[in-house]
Amino acid sequence: MNLNLSKQNRIYKKLFDLKPPQRNGLILNLHHTEQNSQKIRFINSSFHKSGQFLVLADNEGNIFVIDFSSHKFWNLPRILNSCTIIKFSHFKENEILVGAHTGRISVVDIQTGFLSAELVGHECPVSYVSFASDFLCLTSSINEAILWNLETNTKIQVLNLTHSCTLKYVSFIPVTNDILTCFNDDCIQIWQFGTFEVKNNIPPLVWFNHEVKNITFTLDGKIMVLGCRPHHLALFLLSTFKLLKFITLPEYVQTLKHVDFVPQPNDGGSNKLVAVLSGRGSVHFYDFEQNIIVSELVADYEISKYDFSHKSNFFVCLLCSGDVNIYDVVHYIVVPVKLRAVRAETPGRSVRLKKCLEKMGVVKEKIREILEIEKLRMILKECGEYPDSYRKKIWEHLLELPNNKRQYNAIINNRMIISFDGLYQKYPLQDKRCLKNLKQLLDNLVTWCPFFFHVDYLPLFVFPFVKVFANKPLTCFEAVCTIIINWCQFWFEYFPLPPINILAMVENVLMEHDPELLDHLTKKNITAEIYAWPILKTTFSEILAAPSWRVFWDHVLTNEPSFLLCGVVAYNILHRAVLFSLKDEKQFRCFYNTHHPVDVKRLLAKSYQILANTSASIHPRQYLNMFQKIKMGEYPNFCDYPKTIVDMKAAKSREMTEEAGKLKRDEVDLFRQRLVSLDRLQDFGVQEEENRRILEMENAIRKQLLEEQDRVQTHYERIAKLREQFNAEDKVVASLKNKIAKEEQKKSRQKYLNSLLNDVSFQKKEKDYELTKVEDELLRNYSQLLKNKYKIEKLLPDGTSTSTTPASTIDKHQQDLANEIRTVSSFDKPQTYLKDLNLTTGLEAMDNLIKKIEDELEKEKRGVVDESAANRRVLELQVETRELAAEVNNLIKLLAESRSVELNE
Repeated sequence: MNLNLSKQNRIYKKLFDLKPPQRNGLILNLHHTEQNSQKIRFINSSFHKSGQFLVLADNEGNIFVIDFSSHKFWNLPRILNSCTIIKFSHFKENEILVGAHTGRISVVDIQTGFLSAELVGHECPVSYVSFASDFLCLTSSINEAILWNLETNTKIQVLNLTHSCTLKYVSFIPVTNDILTCFNDDCIQIWQFGTFEVKNNIPPLVWFNHEVKNITFTLDGKIMVLGCRPHHLALFLLSTFKLLKFITLPEYVQTLKHVDFVPQPNDGGSNKLVAVLSGRGSVHFYDFEQNIIVSELVADYEISKYDFSHKSNFFVCLLCSGDVNIYDVVHYIVVPVKLRAVRAETPGRSVRLKKCLEKMGVVKEKIREILEIEKLRMILKECGEYPDSYRKKIWEHLLELPNNKRQYNAIINNRMIISFDGLYQKYPLQDKRCLKNLKQLLDNLVTWCPFFFHVDYLPLFVFPFVKVFANKPLTCFEAVCTIIINWCQFWFEYFPLPPINILAMVENVLMEHDPELLDHLTKKNITAEIYAWPILKTTFSEILAAPSWRVFWDHVLTNEPSFLLCGVVAYNILHRAVLFSLKDEKQFRCFYNTHHPVDVKRLLAKSYQILANTSASIHPRQYLNMFQKIKMGEYPNFCDYPKTIVDMKAAKSREMTEEAGKLKRDEVDLFRQRLVSLDRLQDFGVQEEENRRILEMENAIRKQLLEEQDRVQTHYERIAKLREQFNAEDKVVASLKNKIAKEEQKKSRQKYLNSLLNDVSFQKKEKDYELTKVEDELLRNYSQLLKNKYKIEKLLPDGTSTSTTPASTIDKHQQDLANEIRTVSSFDKPQTYLKDLNLTTGLEAMDNLIKKIEDELEKEKRGVVDESAANRRVLELQVETRELAAEVNNLIKLLAESRSVELNE
């Protein structure tokens, strides 16, 4: 089907036919060919989470949407010229995220073609997009990773890198939402979401330093798969980040380009199939549980990319030709059934039971085929260890444990000997349950063979196996018994001495492979009892950490019993530099009872080298028996110990126990007799004790009185000294008080004088102000008088003299004025004359007053006037001025009236 661009600048949906799948599962072939027959290549694709929508992007930036439910397709209006990645949003149904070469990410609605938002922050093209809960989206390029909130389209966190470091892969881990990052040096880090702190580191050494090409997860977040160059898969448990399995694909896969889990219906997200895109452009479907390649998809052209729909069976492949093929994935993931179930003839219970037994037999047969010793050795050779989750099962198979439940229950029910009574005090473990399991195993071993009651190092020997087979006491018991029978051969033939023969074998092997080291140990008087026996009796648990110990015993149980002795020699050779630096026996004993950093891979490699290159004449395998398993339905009798010596020791122990009991009884009798003697002497002793206590009490009281007397005397002396000190201080204080009082008095007097000075100054300023005010008033009155004089002179008739009279008193003027009035009264025109006379007299009085004022002002200027007399004179002048002003006003009125009369005449 050709996907053509619509001519209109809008969404135009077209119908297409979806035919049934072909024999190769092909449902639809898509291509984009223009009218000039030029084909445009599709480079990116993404399925909607419902599986009903598929978006495709070509190398020109065109985006097509295919709706499988309505059988329609359409193209969106172009928003970018290029597209580096395209992804459906997990939070909004109709939105896709489109990445450009500039680093910009556009959020587009597939139904309308509208640009909803733009996420700006990347400087390089985006290569991965991952989603978590709560609208969280993680995008990454080679230089940085950015965490977005797609609800608000805002940036939350940025992970920046140095210029020398680049990112290969960044993604959310399903379910936990933790962030996994893989750098260009193939180192993987797990970041805690929220705090963004490093939670775990996985170095490339774990998957044998193969280059990481791709990382994918199961939907339930339990398994992680690393696709490595050239054709390896590394499966990890995400709960512990431990390597579960390392798989080497067949050689015809050649190189590996991409890996992804194939979603299957009703698997709960625990995907079991992996789709591997090889360098030849074909897709291989690999079942990692069955360790088989189920099928292979080969298209007409090489496949460059692929993508799965999680809710449907669609499988899209982008071909190097530019076309897109959509397949039905069911054609490639259905495994052909080789074993058919027996058809039940009747629905009876016996038939169903027979069918179940037959199926169980088939399953067990398959398990035995998978767990063949040669296949297990191949796993060890490839991975170096067994997977943690399957280690117990593999060890059970290697030891061929019979699971004798009836015999084990008989041992438990017939337990007669209580062994290792001080176990809880000697080994105070925090895990009480583990300690309880250890005690139970020891009791069972002693019940199986009472000899082990005397083996004091047995708890150290069996404790690591108790931790491995936790909560499986039957398996643990049978495993320890099998290990004792096969890997502890000849250990107890010289008991309680160390196994001399075994130690001689170790010494012979060491002499062959490192005679210089053995010579050094011999010169220091260090025998195999020091450099070999502590390692053997603790099964390497005291010198290896728990993970390394489990890996080492994976190889011990897979190989012959002599491998354990070769491991002892290998450990000494690997630490030869340290051993040459030790000086005395104490340092050597400390060395072989403490942990030291050792690469378990080097230890195993050296052990295998010693096992293979040791000469047959001194090889331990010629002295040790081959592996013997415990038979079904019975436990063997263990007799490889000096029974006579042990029985003699047991008898001697019984005698000593009886002797100890007798001594205990004698001790009780002695204590009883002592009690009787004490009863007899009790009264005398009580009286003597009472007298002694009374004497002690009197001495104590006397001593207390003397001490009290000394204390009181000391107190009196101290009070006297304090009194003298206080008297001296009182004198000082009194003198200070007098001084302070004088200072206060002086300050008060000074303050009073200052206030007086301020008052005098204020009064002087006030008087100056009043004099200035009076002067101003006199000047104003003088000017007013001059104005009035001028007005009167203008109002007088012509020829009237306005000269001043001689200096005389006011009374004389008044007398003259009265005489004139009487003279005028005899004239015919007395009123007119009186008026003229009053005017003349008033003017003369005015001139006299003005003259007085001028004389006073002149005296004041010359400074010959007394201040007090001047003040009184000023007051008198003020009174005279007011009276004269009133009189002048009257004269003006009279003058005005006379002038009006003359005008009327």
